[in-house]
Amino acid sequence: MCGMNILIIKGSPRKNGMGDYFLGQVTEYLKDKDCTVDIFDQSHSQISRYDADMDACEKGPSLFEQKLMKADGIILLCPVYLKQMPGALKIEFDNVSYRMHEFPLIRKKVIIFNYASTHGAKELSEYFCELFKSFGAEVIGSHEHYTMSSDIDYDLDCLFSQIDTMMKRIEDNVCTFTIRQEKLFTYVKRLVLTEMKHNVITNKQERWKEFLPYDSLAQYIKEHDLK
Repeated sequence: MCGMNILIIKGSPRKNGMGDYFLGQVTEYLKDKDCTVDIFDQSHSQISRYDADMDACEKGPSLFEQKLMKADGIILLCPVYLKQMPGALKIEFDNVSYRMHEFPLIRKKVIIFNYASTHGAKELSEYFCELFKSFGAEVIGSHEHYTMSSDIDYDLDCLFSQIDTMMKRIEDNVCTFTIRQEKLFTYVKRLVLTEMKHNVITNKQERWKEFLPYDSLAQYIKEHDLK
């Protein structure tokens, strides 16, 4: 795949901090690659409000969701706030959570890079890995940088290596999934069919129409010619 779209998410709401430094390093690394770089910078975005009615699909997807859906690869650069992501970024994910378990990010590749002063980055990486997998994405890798103890050049080299791997997998059109994602497919399909059997109407049913004819996620991927 030529001219792939790479989305960089800068999760920090601060300007001129480590987030901007890492963002600059990654954009510089991608400058000579065959890709289009898109950026979601939390420090330049208006803080969203959680919208419990996003599931109604009346207002359309948020800008954050649109960027996720447009991307072939996603690079998340996120600071650790009390062992979690910043609240403003959490709201952005909350407003996309109505799409969880519908595999909207299937075929998309994700790299997670978290940074903290002394601790919490590993725990946040594990959380993000499960979050993105629940959306159907393939997590290429995660890496943590600790400003009090890590070698920043080494950590950036690890990040760049993961980026190269991600771009190669996008170029080769490789699509993989985990056993847990397959089990999730089976569980949610059973849930949707149960709702329909009992005449319970949900918006999820409309979005699951394309999955219902298939017995497994593997079959869906095969039928849609996704390697």
